[in-house]
Amino acid sequence: MGTRYKLMLLLIGIFWIENTYGQSSTQNYIATETVLVSGKTTESSVDPLSYTQKRTHLEYFDGLGRLSQTNDYKASGDGSKDLITPVRYDTYGRQAKDFLPFGKARNMAFLSAPSDTVAADWTGYYGTTDDDYAYSQKRFESSPLNRVLEVSAPGNIYRTGGGHTVNYEYDTNSANEVRCYTVNISDVLNLSAGYYAAGTLFKTTTWDENNAQSDNTSRTVEYKDKQGRVVLKRSYIGTTAFSTYYVYNDRNLLCCVIPPKATADDGSVSSTELDQLCYQYKYDGWKRMKEKKLPGAGWEYLIYDKRDRLVLSQDAKLRAVSSTRYHYTLYDNLNRPVEAGLCTESTAYATLRTNVSNSSNYTPASRTSEVYTYYDNYTVPSTWGYPYASIYTDQTQTNNVRGLVTGVKTKVLNTGAWLYTVNYYDKYGRLLQQFQRNPEGGYNRVSTAYNFTGDPVKRQTYHRKTSSSTAITINEEYGYDHMRRPTYVKYGYNTTSLTTVAQFTYDELGRMSKKELHNGYQDIDYAYNIRGWLTQINNPTATVSNSKLFAMKLYYNTDMTGTLGGGAQYNGNISGTMWRLSGNSKKGYGFTYDGLNRLTVADYGTYSGSWANTSAYDLNPVVYDKNGNITNLTRKNSGGNNRESLGYTYAGNRLSSISGTYNGISDNGNFGYDANGNMTSDGLRGLTVTYFDELNLPKQYYQNSTNKVDYTYDAGGNKWSKTATVSGTASTTLYDGTFIYENGSLKKVLTSEGYYDPSAGLYYYYLKDHLGNTRLTFHYSGSTAVVDQEVEYYPFGSLFTENNLDKNKYLYNGKELNDEFFENYDYGARFYDAELGRFHTQDAFAEKYYDFSPYQYGANNPVLFIDINGDSIQATPDAILAIYHSLDQNANVKFDVKNGTIDPESFRDQAEYSDDIVLKDLYEIASNEHMVEVNISDKETYKDSEGNIQSNEFQTPTDFDIRDLGPETAQQLRNLGERDGKTIEGNLGVTLLPGNESLSGKRSQDGNIQVIINGKGTLNHRAVGVAHEFVHVVLYLRGLPHGHGKPGVDEAIKKRTNVVMKRLGYDY
Repeated sequence: MGTRYKLMLLLIGIFWIENTYGQSSTQNYIATETVLVSGKTTESSVDPLSYTQKRTHLEYFDGLGRLSQTNDYKASGDGSKDLITPVRYDTYGRQAKDFLPFGKARNMAFLSAPSDTVAADWTGYYGTTDDDYAYSQKRFESSPLNRVLEVSAPGNIYRTGGGHTVNYEYDTNSANEVRCYTVNISDVLNLSAGYYAAGTLFKTTTWDENNAQSDNTSRTVEYKDKQGRVVLKRSYIGTTAFSTYYVYNDRNLLCCVIPPKATADDGSVSSTELDQLCYQYKYDGWKRMKEKKLPGAGWEYLIYDKRDRLVLSQDAKLRAVSSTRYHYTLYDNLNRPVEAGLCTESTAYATLRTNVSNSSNYTPASRTSEVYTYYDNYTVPSTWGYPYASIYTDQTQTNNVRGLVTGVKTKVLNTGAWLYTVNYYDKYGRLLQQFQRNPEGGYNRVSTAYNFTGDPVKRQTYHRKTSSSTAITINEEYGYDHMRRPTYVKYGYNTTSLTTVAQFTYDELGRMSKKELHNGYQDIDYAYNIRGWLTQINNPTATVSNSKLFAMKLYYNTDMTGTLGGGAQYNGNISGTMWRLSGNSKKGYGFTYDGLNRLTVADYGTYSGSWANTSAYDLNPVVYDKNGNITNLTRKNSGGNNRESLGYTYAGNRLSSISGTYNGISDNGNFGYDANGNMTSDGLRGLTVTYFDELNLPKQYYQNSTNKVDYTYDAGGNKWSKTATVSGTASTTLYDGTFIYENGSLKKVLTSEGYYDPSAGLYYYYLKDHLGNTRLTFHYSGSTAVVDQEVEYYPFGSLFTENNLDKNKYLYNGKELNDEFFENYDYGARFYDAELGRFHTQDAFAEKYYDFSPYQYGANNPVLFIDINGDSIQATPDAILAIYHSLDQNANVKFDVKNGTIDPESFRDQAEYSDDIVLKDLYEIASNEHMVEVNISDKETYKDSEGNIQSNEFQTPTDFDIRDLGPETAQQLRNLGERDGKTIEGNLGVTLLPGNESLSGKRSQDGNIQVIINGKGTLNHRAVGVAHEFVHVVLYLRGLPHGHGKPGVDEAIKKRTNVVMKRLGYDY
């Protein structure tokens, strides 16, 4: 893939014009051409290429060098129009309005600035009501601080002054407003607290679109001290406060987080609340976290070696088995993990910590290895008997794999079996082929072919269940449009004659407007509102047809019925849903939320020209404690009677008992937990649950000897089998990638849109709602759709009725249902109880959401969210723009941003299949459990080695080319080693890490990883800065050396920054 840049500069006395095409001759611009086909390496060969062969992106700039418009040539779905986004500034040079894009046939020409009140260009996309407000707008305070007072979203109803905007207020604290908690010299919380003195904290109050500032009801207030540390986040439902306190030691390290349920506003925290509800952290003399305790779990010990590598850890569950048992990790000389497992260390904990801290090559004498990882060559993997097989002759495998993982050897837990994975790459580091051995002795060989732009276009999976079983070959093909958006997926089981399982069509703004299944027989149309929120999946009021079996409508800022409970929601909450299955009857829910956006009522109804309210299938009420644990839940059955009416009792966040009506009968039960907070006994269902020592994953659900479920996992957390014994009859399911075996026979081969049934020779398809819930499963008999399963859900995922589960158990959120004892969904990292609306093990990302219970589901808003993802990168809007600018412009990446947090799931597939290393870095950061903050600033603000807040102004970076300095000076610089060409001079940013691990001795202010990009640079400078700083973050998250001058660090930075700089027109 090649990219060419053309610049047009109009400066006083300087005119440089090169190949303007249809661009304006009166505007400054940068034109970026990305070639999509091979063999075009000269300007003369690139110029005549069509828009399907090269992608052209233009950025126009005003006389002050500010971006004024972007133009993506023929980027609309059908290629007929350019995609144009204007950029405007107010009289103070602030970008107060952010315009939405629109399509227009401009042939790359500059579009003269439209008046804000002329809306014709937006009308076709956003309608005559909203076209006057096709932008978001910021209102600033009248001060040099330029703080934002109000933010409006696009659309008439969200306009500034319309009553449904986000509003901000800035102040300082008053006396007796915020408690001042401290810790002692051992980093342990002092249980009593006074108040911060008046005027010592900065206070920011936020009202969302649902709440008027004048009402002063539901709102969020954040308090920061003079060092910029958040000490309190307080949300309100009316006048009831939900306070989360953050407590730091004298070294500015976060030592305790006190969530809302601990009632810290009273001025004291009990020892029980500290143990059951609070997050606690302790540090060693090098400011490394040495112990941590999550609420409802015991202490976890962390031991580092002399090179700051985490080599031993012991959680409370493992310590309960034996105080001498530890998890261990060994590293190579480049600090890459090469071996991991369990070990025994009889040395006392304190002595062991000291001994290991003084060693740089610690190796436990008594250990059980469970994972080996190999890099750089095939010396060991080549002995495993899985050589590279040339499947696609136009793809060339390389042995130059330095820095890449070539093999992994993983143990199947509680067995003597080992699994082997071998990876083969091309010269670009793309995975060409992977062998993976399964526990049965067979293997999968997955081979991938890429096109010129690095998108996968073919994939073959060669599968053997055992070493002697008959081979199965799966062939897949993928297509893309001129903007590299997926256009089709084809699939073939033991054949090269492929079935088109899915086709995709896009509107002029690049949104998916249609998906067609099974060679185009089934249509799924999508509609959106001006904010980009999905509003419709087909039309539920239209009569059902063979080609449109499922339909659904989502309501936001309108009351869907006036009959069902709930009302208009303006902040993104869904106010109601209507759906229609193949039977043509229309059904729906109206939803009510509290001030924290938690679902409290779901009012069910049916529709026949108008809505009829019925008590059937209602969820009313749902009540929560201050941490979001459900305390009461009532669910109606089809007759309007209580199916469940449950009362929950807790010890902290742990569910201790349930009482009330369960499955229509009066019932109750107590619950027990292990030292890690995993549920071990379920008295409501009469179950005992055991877990693997290595993982918080279930080994067995046990009711009695004739009713139990056993699981097999490997040390990497991959599930390989499930044996369910019901009434004494056992059945075993094997999971081998996409191949699902039941009692030894191949039952299903999963596809992107459902599954293939080998015995019937049929493709089965899933029709899903906005949450990914499977609503309907069907197959085709000829051209006629045959419905096999229809599914309807209460909020939180419980089924109305069980229906044809033999056809499909991948239901709620697309997760597999385990229905032996209750509605238990496998989410991979943990299991979810849809009947009780909570998980029974703790969230691995609990520390990102301190004010939520570690057991809650989807922020208790199951209509809008699925289980909260591992979102871990927060970015300001200008930082997001810089991130986008650093990426390959052909990738057409669009990530969802929720409250400033980038959702990794929104671009997971693009990151997986892209060859853009910056995008892959972004995904790795976003899906990691650590929180990373990215912002743009003119100065770097950090903690020094004494914990004091310091601030330094960035210098303005510049573009530099020695050829501009005259021939003599240029030659002198060449003699000193400088190169010809355009590059960047100056500091582009800084990465701040917690504790003493931060680069350059400068430390993060709040315990998170903080990336500060130099705001004095241009957008190009910021994009290169993003690529540079992300390397530091990724290496740190991997536990590898991450500072300049350390092995491999500068090489990795150079690799990324060179890629980005060449994209942006620099020579090096």
